[in-house]
This record gives sequence, structure tokens and C-alpha cells, in this order.
Amino acid sequence: VSEQIIRASPDELGLYVEPLAKGLMFTRLPAWAKDEGEVKNAGDGTVCSGSSSLSSLPLAAPSYEQKRMDALLALVLELPEAAGGCLIEAFYSPSANIEHRTKSLQLLSSGAKELALDSKGRVILQWSAKLLGQCDKPRHGVDMFGRDTYLLGCLLCTMGNFLEACTGTLDALYLGTATIKLVLSNTVRRSPEIFVRRSALAAAARAISSVPAASVCASVADDMLPEAGGGRASRGRVTTGTPTAR
Repeated sequence: VSEQIIRASPDELGLYVEPLAKGLMFTRLPAWAKDEGEVKNAGDGTVCSGSSSLSSLPLAAPSYEQKRMDALLALVLELPEAAGGCLIEAFYSPSANIEHRTKSLQLLSSGAKELALDSKGRVILQWSAKLLGQCDKPRHGVDMFGRDTYLLGCLLCTMGNFLEACTGTLDALYLGTATIKLVLSNTVRRSPEIFVRRSALAAAARAISSVPAASVCASVADDMLPEAGGGRASRGRVTTGTPTAR
């Protein structure tokens, strides 16, 4: 029932964000929980005799693992700064395994998509800064620029998801710049792992497509002509004419 309790947003929720996040992330489910869920879902999928329509089939009950993820996502949406910070700490924690780390990134991506529709969308930049600020530092359990290339690819995919959530905003401009710098690093662009290179290409494409068009025009104008009068003349030409020309 943790998701319902979190979504009720009790006054004390902020005091318990860290233990809730850690408990939901790191608690190991007993073996019987998985078996019980499989049996229940198999039973829920049975077609009643006399039924002539697939619409009469009841929906399968969510698994305990799905309930865990739903509760964590609810926590991220209720308290994005604190809960997001806890997920990033879990991602870099020496106690985490590959499953915990990938779950953390999945939850941040899902949270970004929903928060982008709200005034809380600016928190995505904070998450990005915390993730990227530590990504090139090897530590016990995680070394993305060394042995953990799969996680590096997942991080690039997450940055692409963040950019998609910020499309058309100035946040995308700052986030896109940081993403491109990561993509252009030797470790990423010369990686022998195809997953890393494909993730980098997708993230770079998302960075370009998410930035506001006006920012792209201004940047191109400033770079293509000399300073002084040239830059001003360029900006004048770029912003005049038909909408198609602009």
C-alpha cells in the first residue's frame, strides 16, 4: 500500500523520504512473492465459461516488483528534489548492483516525463547536474568510463529522455550542451561497444532536436559571420523573411 500512502502526501512525507526511497529500492523481495504473483496472474487470466468477448477478461494484478516501482515513482513525483537525489545516490552507491542502478535511471526518466508537464520540470536540470558531475569518477562498484560501459549507455539514454522532456525550453539548451560534451568525450565517441555509440548518437540527435529554434538560429548566426557588424547583420537576416526561411 506504499504508493497510496505516498500519493496521499501526508505532512510527514518529507521527513521520511530517504528511508522510504532506500527501503523501496533495496528491500529484497522474498521468493514466495514472485511465485504468488505468477500464480495470481495466471488465475486472473482464465476465461470464464460462456464469455464471448476478450473485453470480459479481468486485468492481471500488478506484480510486487511493479508495486515497488510505482511507489518509488510516486515518491519522485511528490518530492522530486529529495527523492531524485536519493535515486542518484542509489545509482552511485557501492551497495547497489546493476539492477538497482538501471532502475534508478528508469525512474528518473519516467519522473522527468511527468514532471515536464508541471512547474516542477526545472528539477530535471538538478538531476542532470548530479548525474553528470560524478559520471567520470571511478568508484567502488561503478566505473562507467572504464569497465561499466553498459551503464554509460544507459546514462546517455537517460540524458536523451531528459532532453525529450525539456523540448522547446531553455533548459534543453543547457542540458543539450552538457550532453554534447559527454558525447564528444573520447571514452564515448571512441567506445568499442556498439550500445554506447548508438546511445550517444540518439542522445546527440535529441539534444539538437530539443533545443529551441531561436537559440539554434542565434548560435549559427554568431558563429558564421565575423564579430562586430557581421554578427548583427547575420541576426537580422536570420530573423527576417518568410517563416520557412527563418
